[in-house]
Amino acid sequence: MGLFSFIFGSYNIEDSIKKLISANEIVVEDLSEKEYLKLLGKKSKIKKKYICHFPMIYYVNYNTSFNYSGMAGTFDLKGWNRDMDHFNKTFRENKRLKERHEDLMMQYEHSKQLYNNAKMKRNQIIADARKGNKLLPYFANPIGSPPKKPTLKLLKLPKVPKDKEEYTVYKKPMSGKLDSKFTLPVHITSFENFSNFNSSHTLNKEFKDSIKSIFESIMKLQLKYSKKKKLEETLEAKLNSPKKNLKFKFNGTEKDGRIPLFLNKKNHTEIKNRTVNSKAETLDKIVKNVCKSQIISNLENGTIGGPLKNIILKDTKVDITKCQYSIPTTFPLPLQFIDYNDGKKDKIGAIDFIGKKLISLK
Repeated sequence: MGLFSFIFGSYNIEDSIKKLISANEIVVEDLSEKEYLKLLGKKSKIKKKYICHFPMIYYVNYNTSFNYSGMAGTFDLKGWNRDMDHFNKTFRENKRLKERHEDLMMQYEHSKQLYNNAKMKRNQIIADARKGNKLLPYFANPIGSPPKKPTLKLLKLPKVPKDKEEYTVYKKPMSGKLDSKFTLPVHITSFENFSNFNSSHTLNKEFKDSIKSIFESIMKLQLKYSKKKKLEETLEAKLNSPKKNLKFKFNGTEKDGRIPLFLNKKNHTEIKNRTVNSKAETLDKIVKNVCKSQIISNLENGTIGGPLKNIILKDTKVDITKCQYSIPTTFPLPLQFIDYNDGKKDKIGAIDFIGKKLISLK
């Protein structure tokens, strides 16, 4: 059928993802006949339907061994404490100066009020004096000079130590071997192109082009979000934030927001304890690359644990010598692909179960 041959309204993949991460409950079941007719047209006839739990995130359990090398950072605790102490002392002194200034301002306001009252009283006396005898009451009622408003002079506040990287010196070579087990999300965007995605799953042949359209729309959306240049605003960050109590309902059966992989690849039906070897498949390579990136990130942030607990590395190199993984669950976008005739011609559509709308792909 090729790509989608329709544009119904403006409901698109971005709308579907927004509804997915904000939903409390997702019901995955056929729509009513009335709902189908509303979406597809009053004269439409459905020829075939296919439910597709499109995986947005793969939750991967890793069992790895790796060699690492890098320059270990030595944290200048003495320098950190010295600068932090200087900042705290300056902050406390400024606080004292502000409190002192407030006291002086209260005294100033009181003195100013007394001065204004005395000035008003003298002016009244002068006004009541006989004409030609104004100077005598002026000199007989001295009020002095008006009080001077106190000024606030604060000390320049030094930069507060926040970034420990500024106090870390990398001068000690370090290398070794570690074993690690952890769970990590692999996002659909890690496949980078449809060819990689296709080779990693067994896709429904009749709706393959439609699945491709969904995938490519997601990649375009990733590019749009990446232009915001903030880590918390990337598509991947958005996908990491669904409601924790999200529930899926399949014909009355309830599951939490994670379900097993639905787009199965031959020999990947369960994907348990799969070993990445020299003849690694596309999915193996993607999973291993994400694993390697996370290990490097953990080493460079001092969060790898074990014998490297709180040790930060720089210029890090990692060689994974063993990588076994399982993908027990995914975070899916539930869709229903429809092969139908709208009364004039055959069409292919994709229905978002959450919004109960046809997705418009451009």
